[in-house]
Amino acid sequence: MLDTGRPLPFRAERILVRRYLDDSCETRYYARAYRVIERFIERWPREHFRDVRDSLPE
Repeated sequence: MLDTGRPLPFRAERILVRRYLDDSCETRYYARAYRVIERFIERWPREHFRDVRDSLPE
């Protein structure tokens, strides 16, 4: 993923997280996707953080 050093708009981050979840659930890239997701959702409003966090496997 391109890292510009600037935070993405909230909506763009949500789209990326959903895409990473979809792409990684059945592949070996899941650990990398999880790290990306964790970095993004740390900054999200609490209600959105819970929505995405609840969809992640234990």
